[in-house]
Amino acid sequence: MVPEANRPVTRGVRDGWVIRTAAATVGRLEVLAAALAGDPAPDPVMAALREYRIGREEIREMGLLVRAALESLRVAVPETSVTADPREAVQAVLAGKGPKAQVPLEEIVAACATHGLDRQAVLAGLAALLEEGECYMPRKDCFRLV
Repeated sequence: MVPEANRPVTRGVRDGWVIRTAAATVGRLEVLAAALAGDPAPDPVMAALREYRIGREEIREMGLLVRAALESLRVAVPETSVTADPREAVQAVLAGKGPKAQVPLEEIVAACATHGLDRQAVLAGLAALLEEGECYMPRKDCFRLV
């Protein structure tokens, strides 16, 4: 295959691609893990589990690969960036995307992982911001500051 065009990209563009890909991968791994735990799953998910013999260990290993990809990014994060307040971390991620940005949930989850927050903590932070009227969902699974 011959590419139609090549063009250089900035570190920011590349890092954004890595973060979006990581977020999508985490979402898929969560679906696989839920299916393994007995939750209902679409036929293609069940077929993938059988075909590729995916178990908990494989999901864990893929999760570690995602973590390694995110850790490879050179993000300027101060040493004190690990926060105990998910609300503040989520608000900082949304603010960092710009005032009119509609940020997908998975991107927020991936970005907050650098602050030591898991998905449940991020969801709690989003719930607090929604309840306080600090953010809203302009479309399904996308969030924006008010």
